[in-house]
Amino acid sequence: MCTSIGDRTIWSGAGNSPRSLNAFVPLGLGDSRANQIGGYIGAGLAFTAPIARRSQDQIGLAVAAARNGSHFERAELALGALAPSESTIELTYLAQLTGWLALQPDVQYVINPGGKSPARNALALGFRIALSHRWGVPAYRIPTTRPSFFALPRFARITSANTRSAAAVASRSKAP
Repeated sequence: MCTSIGDRTIWSGAGNSPRSLNAFVPLGLGDSRANQIGGYIGAGLAFTAPIARRSQDQIGLAVAAARNGSHFERAELALGALAPSESTIELTYLAQLTGWLALQPDVQYVINPGGKSPARNALALGFRIALSHRWGVPAYRIPTTRPSFFALPRFARITSANTRSAAAVASRSKAP
């Protein structure tokens, strides 16, 4: 699977305000003859400092869709259980509680889970805890190579619009 992402800050607060709004669009393309996923597209927004006194918190909203590969579609069609894609809507909040601890609840609504039409739509709840082993370095700045929605281990999921944006914010921040 080949992936790419576009990311842009579309609004910044005045002066030294930490508030900002980032937009992102991840894309993925796979060999539809060999993979369950033939293509993936998503879009989302992440707002930093939604509460004035919580400058490192973020809230994120994202949508994503993954299209089945051609060979997977044919196999599923033979079983009569095909939906051409899976779509996900996600809302998440990253709360940076201390310099070493962040908590992130997550809610996802999944349409056609697994890309199968008889499957009922699903509501998925998640909760992430991030710890930093380096004192004084905020947990959201823990280096990550890729957010999990790029991995696409099964069917595409946005597992954290916010995590990707937090990594972008961390890369623009000065090290403590």
